[in-house]
Amino acid sequence: MRQLSVLRGFAFFATVLISSTMAFAQIGEYTLSAGYSHIYTGSNSSLFYDRDGAYFDADLGWHAPYSRSPLVIGVGLTGSGYWESHDVDVPFNNINGNFIGQTRLDSDLDNFEIEPRVAFEFWIPRTGIFIKPRIGAGLLINNYSIDQAFPQTNYTIFHTADHTGAAFEVRPALQAGYAWGPATVGLDLSYMAAWGGFGGMGNHAEELRCGVFIGFRF
Repeated sequence: MRQLSVLRGFAFFATVLISSTMAFAQIGEYTLSAGYSHIYTGSNSSLFYDRDGAYFDADLGWHAPYSRSPLVIGVGLTGSGYWESHDVDVPFNNINGNFIGQTRLDSDLDNFEIEPRVAFEFWIPRTGIFIKPRIGAGLLINNYSIDQAFPQTNYTIFHTADHTGAAFEVRPALQAGYAWGPATVGLDLSYMAAWGGFGGMGNHAEELRCGVFIGFRF
């Protein structure tokens, strides 16, 4: 019940935030980002996963309370994925005796977040160049499916560890770009810290991202 109340409160806050910015803002902007991500869970879990992966980010914001205001309020939908496969030698036993075989183990780790966000946009006069520091915080849903092999004397036990959990995350970010007309393009950098249920990986995670973005103002 407590977790359900937290989710309801988060949904209410996000709805009020988006509704208020749409009512008072005069200029909106939509940005898509993608690139490299690196995750750290801080645990010594036996679960294997690739710490280097890829991310995507979709951001919708509005300048408030007037069109030339540097304040941008909005919401972001974002996710990252980490995939790895490797072959391992495992013992088997059949009618011909014991032998060593090889099998492939797969690992899939994914994070998805929804973030209310606040940013400030600063322009270098007469250049079209801008920088935009931003901070977001919200709900993170993490999911993994990781194959495991446990070799015994004459056989091997196979198991797939599955987990889906929720966490609270905070993500400061920085964008630097160039605008011509309604279009924008540039570099995207962010850091995320999260606390919650990450299953066998512990209760804390960090993520660093570096990529590029394209945007459109309306």
